[in-house]
Amino acid sequence: MCCNGARVDVRPSGFSASHGAWMIYVLRMWRPPTVRDLVPIFGYAHPSKVGSVEEQDAYWERHLKNRKNLLNFINPVWWVYFLTASRGKPKGFNRR
Repeated sequence: MCCNGARVDVRPSGFSASHGAWMIYVLRMWRPPTVRDLVPIFGYAHPSKVGSVEEQDAYWERHLKNRKNLLNFINPVWWVYFLTASRGKPKGFNRR
């Protein structure tokens, strides 16, 4: 099934996981997840991005290890992205 929930680079937040998780975060290396990284769990994902649960867990472990890297906190590009990308709305979220 080619949906965002089957992608290797996604994870629901802890709060949304406990309440059904209709939206999930696309995790990117060297960037903090923000509201713009939210995608609907049943939205279309390209087949090349889909993987197994083991691959998702391995990516999550790499992402957590990367988040603890000291370079993230002294990198000005990381802070600019974090402070500016928090504005906006999730992808696939249509407010009518």
